[in-house]
Amino acid sequence: MMTEIVEIKISDLGEIITGNTPPTSDRTLYDGDYPLIMPTDIIEGDKVIHYTEETVSEKGFRKYKKSLIPANMPCVVTIGSIGKKLCLTKVDSFTNQAINAIIVDLDKYDPDFVFYLMKYNLPQVKNLSSGTASGRENVSKSSFGKIKVKLPKKLQTQKK
Repeated sequence: MMTEIVEIKISDLGEIITGNTPPTSDRTLYDGDYPLIMPTDIIEGDKVIHYTEETVSEKGFRKYKKSLIPANMPCVVTIGSIGKKLCLTKVDSFTNQAINAIIVDLDKYDPDFVFYLMKYNLPQVKNLSSGTASGRENVSKSSFGKIKVKLPKKLQTQKK
């Protein structure tokens, strides 16, 4: 039996969330139980984040709860070191604005498969970089969501 391969946009995989960085001038938003993933926390070649330099407090959680990323969701750096860094969240986490997370539709897609799909497609992300006046690489959330990827249609096949 042939595996049916479909082409979809990244935005079709689930909800894309761009992170936030709480203002460092308000330290009451920091030093809590929720990891704050920044590109510098992502080690190339590692699948999950083992340690984050910063964490978010309960106060920060209440302020930014709409951008909380559930455990086991892929995150891709889209500002700065584009095309090099991605990870899966190990626990519920926040990310800064340099990272786009994909809250995978679990009824249709496997987060581990999506992680490797993104790893394979990182060159496409880098090719979309518009750069900025400062010369820093940057891929907007909308451009990121429009990237087309190919994958097996069946969830069961993705899990294999």
